Amino acid sequence: MGAYEDWYSFLKRVHDWFRSGLDKMLEDADSVSPSHIKKLGFATISLTRNLRHHHDLEGLFQVTTTIFHSVQFLFFHSNLTGVLIAILLLFVTEAFVFPFFAKKVDISHWAAAHEELIEALDSLQSQGSNAQKNPVNYDSVRFKATIEELKRIVLPHFADEERISLPENTRTLWTEEEFRQLHR
Repeated sequence: MGAYEDWYSFLKRVHDWFRSGLDKMLEDADSVSPSHIKKLGFATISLTRNLRHHHDLEGLFQVTTTIFHSVQFLFFHSNLTGVLIAILLLFVTEAFVFPFFAKKVDISHWAAAHEELIEALDSLQSQGSNAQKNPVNYDSVRFKATIEELKRIVLPHFADEERISLPENTRTLWTEEEFRQLHR
């Protein structure tokens, strides 16, 4: 595979990891066992932190905390490849990828849903934290509604990133050598 295909494959795997994580949380949302609700809360916190960092890199401190939370996440979910891929993309995307793409592609519309995204992530992260601390007060209806809202926001964004990143699209905008800069 060339640089265009490598990038698209990498991005797609990370997005698929987030998609499957959201789907898994929806699937597990009707849990009634307090221990399972606590694990769901922990997984929710981990996934929302990773998703937040994917879209809003906040500096070196976040690198450390994201790696820590991702490693913790592995104890509950054995998707090591997905987590490692997500960690790598989290830091590279905001620092290098978005500025790289913004030079040749109008991606300003990605910022439009930023406030909604932060609101949904904050709500879901709070619900996850509360589920960990006090599983008796866990509200599965609210939890599922928040996940659906988050999916409504991020899935079209992921699809747009993937469409723009298709090899046939990136080939028309950059030489392969220019595009390899994403991998360095």
